[in-house]
Amino acid sequence: REYSGKIVCANCHLASKPVETVMPNIILPDTIFKMQIEVPCKYEKRVQPIASGEKAALNVGAIAVMPEGFKLAPKDR
Repeated sequence: REYSGKIVCANCHLASKPVETVMPNIILPDTIFKMQIEVPCKYEKRVQPIASGEKAALNVGAIAVMPEGFKLAPKDR
């Protein structure tokens, strides 16, 4: 769980892949912004084992670490 955006899953080949992030440089208070994180992988060709032993689509995700005091916008916005 590095602040640099390194993939958390260190037990697979994706751990060595670079991630690409697109986000604003400055975020003003009380504004809504969008952040995009891309992991280079051919998702349609990759599968992973699931609890039943069958193969399913690959789960890939990322963690964004926000500064202390950061709050999410209310759901009604």
